[in-house]
Amino acid sequence: MAVPITKAMIVARNDIVRKMKNGEYRTTENPCICGKINGIILAENDRYDIPIKTVLCESCGLVRSDPYYDENTLGQFYSKEYRPLYTGTDKATSEFFMSQKTFGRIIKNLLSEKIFNGKLTGKRIFEIGCGAGGILEAFKENGNEVFGCDYGRSYIEFGNTRNLNLVEGSAETLKQFGTADIVILNHTLEHMLKPQEELERIKTLLSPNGVLYIALPGIYSIHDTYRGDLMGYLQNAHVWYFTLKTLNSLLAKSGFELIYGNEIITAIYKSKSGTNSTETENSKKILDYLKKTKRLRWYYALKKFSFRHVAFETFRLTGPLYRVTRGIYRKLKQK
Repeated sequence: MAVPITKAMIVARNDIVRKMKNGEYRTTENPCICGKINGIILAENDRYDIPIKTVLCESCGLVRSDPYYDENTLGQFYSKEYRPLYTGTDKATSEFFMSQKTFGRIIKNLLSEKIFNGKLTGKRIFEIGCGAGGILEAFKENGNEVFGCDYGRSYIEFGNTRNLNLVEGSAETLKQFGTADIVILNHTLEHMLKPQEELERIKTLLSPNGVLYIALPGIYSIHDTYRGDLMGYLQNAHVWYFTLKTLNSLLAKSGFELIYGNEIITAIYKSKSGTNSTETENSKKILDYLKKTKRLRWYYALKKFSFRHVAFETFRLTGPLYRVTRGIYRKLKQK
């Protein structure tokens, strides 16, 4: 397997594979958003060695899982195996909540700097796929009104013990709270079976001058975030894999315009009447990038080790030998 895995994760992984083999979990054809059916197969398994094909569309450059789980299978997967597979437990923990909160502060600072000129306090925030609500707590402490939704009941319950306004369900459940100045999709969009339809619904949740924040793992960040390891990047929970260009194309079809973005991907959009012109990604460019990252995996892995880390490891490994040698030297010197 391409990533470290715990006993709980192994159990979840084996349950998924077993259900796929006996027909309890089913897949269905998942054509590209551009409508094309064929493509280049990049992989036939994910990071946990779960059978799932990853396909690159030669027409528009969007990468997808195809075939993918049908809606019934997806509902069962998220209620039973998703959290154990990706976090090692089906219960929210304080550690998970605090890690979310750390990301929340980063998101808050980015939005404050890039969009609101430091005047973020008082803005209303919605988060779709909020987990336990740690991101929202970072905004709440800043003086923002916050609301979130998620399908994970135990995570929602955990967040509500922190006096957060979290509800179980889809983006539709947030309509009861009116509209928001900011809607957050933090590692959520890539999980959606029909992202264009969801984005059009989300657009109705935004105030006239509201913005949509999206973060997800960008293809062109594999060399850095995943040390050049494509298999470590692939997840059975992800329906789509984006570059900034393919993400912009999807958002444009749903009536959004890019304000800020990078290839990590962290992006901010505003709504715009009608649909905007779309661009296509060069599929050959993606293939060349993936070949390069595979060829240079050793370099990217080595690059992750800082000088401080190397120095520490050198001292840790040679320190005992040095101390023994120094002791012998001092004893000999006294004779």
